[in-house]
Amino acid sequence: MRGTFPRHLRAYAAMLLTVCAIVGAPAATYAETGEGGASDPAASDLTTLDADMTTWGAAGTESWYITPETDVAIAKRVTCLGQVHLTLRDGVTLTAAQGITVAAGNALTIEGQAAGTGTLVATGVAKRGGACAGIGGDGASPDSGQITIAGGNVTATGARGGAGIGGSIRGTGTVTISGGAVNATGSSGPGGGGTGIGGGVYGAGTIRVSGGHVTARGGSKAAVGGSCYVPATVKTDVAISGGTVDTGAGDEKVAALGNGPESSAASIVITGGSVDAVAVSDTVTNGGKQVFRTPIAAEALSQFKGEYPAYGTVDMTADAQGMYYPWVAPEDAQKPADPVAPGPMASDPATPEDPVPPTEPETPTPGPVAPTPDDPPTPTGPASSSDPATPAAPAPAPTEEPEAARPSSRPSSVGNSQGDVPSSRPATSALEENTAASQQTRHTEPAAEPLPQTDDAAAAGRFVAGGGAALFLLAALGVAMIAAAERERRCAR
Repeated sequence: MRGTFPRHLRAYAAMLLTVCAIVGAPAATYAETGEGGASDPAASDLTTLDADMTTWGAAGTESWYITPETDVAIAKRVTCLGQVHLTLRDGVTLTAAQGITVAAGNALTIEGQAAGTGTLVATGVAKRGGACAGIGGDGASPDSGQITIAGGNVTATGARGGAGIGGSIRGTGTVTISGGAVNATGSSGPGGGGTGIGGGVYGAGTIRVSGGHVTARGGSKAAVGGSCYVPATVKTDVAISGGTVDTGAGDEKVAALGNGPESSAASIVITGGSVDAVAVSDTVTNGGKQVFRTPIAAEALSQFKGEYPAYGTVDMTADAQGMYYPWVAPEDAQKPADPVAPGPMASDPATPEDPVPPTEPETPTPGPVAPTPDDPPTPTGPASSSDPATPAAPAPAPTEEPEAARPSSRPSSVGNSQGDVPSSRPATSALEENTAASQQTRHTEPAAEPLPQTDDAAAAGRFVAGGGAALFLLAALGVAMIAAAERERRCAR
């Protein structure tokens, strides 16, 4: 037995090697396999929906669901309990024929897979004591819980006073959108209409948009915000920091952004995004300063980013006319510094405006003798290369027009359309003057942002960390086995 390891040490070493292999390997989550959304848990905890599932989740718990591999329709209204996460599988449509209830105290988060082609269609109905939102409150629970949309394609329509996404009658809607494509339409009816996103009739809204593409239409009230007759005890709060928001308009008397008529004041803050809302119910601000809808052409977006570097442009897309709709204060434009006109370097002999000085002629080499005055002139051909070179009169060097004086090819921002209420801008704004001035200067594009770390790079980092731990354990095992062998050798003497 001398010089060999005992049997129990060999078994122990094999067990440690197995543990090291498991620890060192990167863990693959269900989301990384492409089966779920960004926050999905392990596959064993993800439930596949079917047509009979009308209750998602349980009170006080967190649950994860995914749509099946084929289209599915749920005929009855769905109720979400606790914190529910729903992943829309790519290429599959889930139809909630009577909508989805997310009452106050509960939450629904909707995500998409990698391609973002999964679809949810939710349509509210007039039941359960009154109107129902497409997604959100119903007659029994008018206030909605927290509704978050981070991906996929979501289409929601309210019924008889309910919002497309948000509250029911007298209910407040709490909605956050950070990605995906959202199309929300509020209801219309004898009792008034709900908003596209926000409150039901008589209700306010708390809305946050930081990304994605949102199309919202109010039935006969605001598209994004609160409805009519919102009491002073509640307040509509809209904050947009990115994405693309197309509000269209309700009727000609109702603002597309904010609150409907006869309502308390709404807070509307826009710090980013393309927000096409011609009429708003209250002053729109950014940092406490009033800002205005400022349409710009697609080709002027780079110039806009240079002038307003702090404005959020995540997920901004142009409309069918090739226009963006940021909201800015013209006097806040960061005008590029005037470039220095091109001039000579210190080592240059003269400025570009000076004529090029003649060079010194070389010493002439002997050539034919010139004729005397008595001799008749003899016509000659071109001078030979041996004739002394006579320096020509210096010609002025062509001077290039300084680049700073050339007109810029970038189009300027387009002014607001007439009739905006109250977001119409003056006929001649400071932004237009700044844009005209900036056309005479060279504009420097902002540096490209570094690309974010990919999931593969993060997984590689986890693998390296795990491998380091495995090597440490193997080294410790080697020391232990050598010490054990030495003790056995000594005992055998």
